[in-house]
Amino acid sequence: MAVSPAQGCCGALHQHSGHARQAQSLARANVAAFADAPAIVSVASGCTAQLVEYGLLLPDDRGRGVSRKVRDL
Repeated sequence: MAVSPAQGCCGALHQHSGHARQAQSLARANVAAFADAPAIVSVASGCTAQLVEYGLLLPDDRGRGVSRKVRDL
């Protein structure tokens, strides 16, 4: 297991507060940070839910690719 030093906030709080552009920006940064990860394991259920929604939040295949890798511990 490894922790990506480039990962950041999932953007859930931004998304739920109506700051969709900030949430998308954070999602793009995390998509890049997790690009080579075989799986993404989350211990925070709210973040897990947001990561799974990256496929809907980002209009490209990279977001869907991250969504498929997410697992909730």
